[in-house]
Amino acid sequence: MHVLGVDLATEPKGTVACWLKFAGGHVEVELVDERLDDATLEALLASADRAAIDSPFGWPEPFVAAITRWRNEGSFPDGLRKPLRLRATDLYVEERALTPFSVSADKIGALAMRCSLLLTRLAEREGTPLDRVDGKVIECYPAAALYRFGFRRAELKGAKTDADVRLRLLDAILARAQWLQLDEAVRLRLAHIGDAFDAFLAALVARAAGLRLTDQPPQEMAALAALEGWIHLPVQGALPQLGDK
Repeated sequence: MHVLGVDLATEPKGTVACWLKFAGGHVEVELVDERLDDATLEALLASADRAAIDSPFGWPEPFVAAITRWRNEGSFPDGLRKPLRLRATDLYVEERALTPFSVSADKIGALAMRCSLLLTRLAEREGTPLDRVDGKVIECYPAAALYRFGFRRAELKGAKTDADVRLRLLDAILARAQWLQLDEAVRLRLAHIGDAFDAFLAALVARAAGLRLTDQPPQEMAALAALEGWIHLPVQGALPQLGDK
């Protein structure tokens, strides 16, 4: 099985992908960190057995309704600030891990636009309907995945900007995931390039999803998740199991 993690940026610069290639009991970790344009990403996603992207797959339905009402009727609803900012999956992850960024009130909205186009093109290429919940390509949130892998909030502080923090986290991941080994050159690249580290975590989530080791939407959230997207959180204790066939 070949699984792909993508740390998506709004432009090719800063967009990084990471492969986890499982074959014959061996796992190869391969970084793809050149300027990844849409065509290259589409080809990478098409060749993966499973993939995860660090980007929202949709917008909050109350937000979509509010801006539609504002455009059509010239009135904006009152008292709905949080439902306009956070999707059902964001609220789910907020309760169980960390608070995601708002796709409707933060700069990651531009990221979601690029992601939406990628998912559209991939669905057209493969002739399959778009599945925002449990398709071949899933949505992930690397920091929340780390929390679910057993790291405390205090241990995650500075991981986005500090190479030493990322190196400590990597070594702790390797200690818990005995199935995984990293070449020293790859280990150092993951530690020193924050986007590569997030792509690696996304690949771990893609692997977890492929093994059915991520949370699925509760029944009461299923309809909204199908429209807004769903962040896959690894189940507690998943990390040591990701090398299982």
